[in-house]
Amino acid sequence: MKPWAPSENADVAPVTKENILATTTTATALKSPTVHAHMFYPNTPTSASMLGELDNANHIPDSDKYISKIEPPITQFPYHVTQNTRVQRFEVSSNGTLIIHNVLPLDRGQYLCNEMKVHVKVVADVPVIANKTNNVIRVLYGESVSLQCSAKGEPTPLILWFSPTNRAITSGSDKYFIHDNGTVVIEKVQRFDGGNYICLARNSAGQDRKVTRVEIIVSPPAINGLIGTTNSMRVSSVRDQRKLIDCETTGTPVPHVMWVLPENVVLPAPYYGSRMTVHRNGTLDIRSVRMADTGQLACIARNEGGETKLVFRLDVTDILEKPKLKSPKMESLLLTVGRTINLNCSFEGSPTPQLTWILLNGSPLLNGTLVISNPALSEAGTYRCLGRNAAGMVERTVTLMPGHKPEINNRYNSPVSIMNGQKQCPSVL
Repeated sequence: MKPWAPSENADVAPVTKENILATTTTATALKSPTVHAHMFYPNTPTSASMLGELDNANHIPDSDKYISKIEPPITQFPYHVTQNTRVQRFEVSSNGTLIIHNVLPLDRGQYLCNEMKVHVKVVADVPVIANKTNNVIRVLYGESVSLQCSAKGEPTPLILWFSPTNRAITSGSDKYFIHDNGTVVIEKVQRFDGGNYICLARNSAGQDRKVTRVEIIVSPPAINGLIGTTNSMRVSSVRDQRKLIDCETTGTPVPHVMWVLPENVVLPAPYYGSRMTVHRNGTLDIRSVRMADTGQLACIARNEGGETKLVFRLDVTDILEKPKLKSPKMESLLLTVGRTINLNCSFEGSPTPQLTWILLNGSPLLNGTLVISNPALSEAGTYRCLGRNAAGMVERTVTLMPGHKPEINNRYNSPVSIMNGQKQCPSVL
């Protein structure tokens, strides 16, 4: 390092061994050495006790004999030098050491090191979670759902999630995934995934929490549009013929279907046998019906929402006979508002015909007798009754006509002569 020149106003005698020995105040100034003075005075100056580390002290023979501990007067140092800075010949290193370059006699004296302690107080902000209202999420069974939890605070809050069973949620499974922004994703929800999920935002200042309720949407299974376990219907077939019995199911999640045959034989869907098959859509396929197949066949559908059962009463016959009506094929009846009307319809045949009423709006009704309670004029019209079996179909129609009050067409204000057997007061029904 190139030494800095002394101050211009310094009156300095030549630095020789003789001058140093002649001075009354032994100086620490040697010829062009660099002195590192490790001086630390936290409070007030003390007696000058200088430790001179002479980089080039060997240029004076026995130099250690000419440096002694002295008590010079306290002088005011004209410079204030901070850490990592240099003022003329004075430098303060990063570790606080004062370095004097090109030492001069006037550099003798006490050096004060001022220590400044700075107390820093960090103010922390309690975490605050946004959007804490309306936290009910409904999700379809089997789908995925995202739960958001955004929080602010200082330091940045740590986001923790807890399941409805109060267990900490981590991203180490196929069920959950937590994003860096605190959002947790629940994959392929099932019924047991429903409940309250707790988001906890925590830092050194405190914590905040948010509860999100997850509701799993399920619907009970339906078979051919029917729900429950008490449904039944009659079907028929002819021996040695093929018979298809539909068991169309709906529900969330998709129901599991099985057939229960006589003697508690269970066939799951799908099932592929030599004579019987249960297709994936639930249809029972009997390739060659036997007389022994007569009896009850039950289609059962189950899912997370419950169970539905439809019982089919299968009749097997040897011969086919087209349905025959036991009542007139066409009939007209008067409709009286408020008076209950019973519409009868019956068939005979082999196998036993299946009876269906077709209402005015086209809706089918599987029943033998159609009862209309407290009818209104809007119920007037034509109702169809169908009888079906493997041999064919027969239809019967019943027409309801609104009735009218009797009204007199001609009114007479004067005496009228009539003859025996003559009607003079016509009326309209």
